[in-house]
Amino acid sequence: MEKKITNIELAKESGLTPAYISFILTGKYSPSKKTAIVLSEATGRLGIKTSSIDFMFNISKVRKLIRGE
Repeated sequence: MEKKITNIELAKESGLTPAYISFILTGKYSPSKKTAIVLSEATGRLGIKTSSIDFMFNISKVRKLIRGE
């Protein structure tokens, strides 16, 4: 079974709110460089390797990785 990360899990690990993470993952907001780094490090600690560049410029790739879409 593929690992999936929920917004709540990612929020707890990153210190951001679930709503803000939802806006980033749906493409409504683009994260700053600092926020993208925080999210990338948080997903890594949760077991899925992502890059801050992907959080900033390729959010569909991140969604596929953390949601298994």
